[in-house]
Amino acid sequence: MLVVLVGAVNLADLAFWIWMIVDCTVHEPRGASNRPAWIVLIVLTHCVGAAIYFFARRPKRKIEAVMSKAGGAPTSSIGRGAP
Repeated sequence: MLVVLVGAVNLADLAFWIWMIVDCTVHEPRGASNRPAWIVLIVLTHCVGAAIYFFARRPKRKIEAVMSKAGGAPTSSIGRGAP
């Protein structure tokens, strides 16, 4: 039973690692100078680097994408004094 659990955790770890490598490679801006650094960090540190990328860079990149689509304007009425 323990072997199955360890195998499942390792498989989930590998899937998460591959997902973060692909996400960084495909979705980071082409001109970003830190893109190769993120890829090297993820590849060399495996799950730790993937987790750092997931929590540190990925949310910021998503916010940047939303802001660029909206022309830099906020997308909700929160904080704009709406009734």
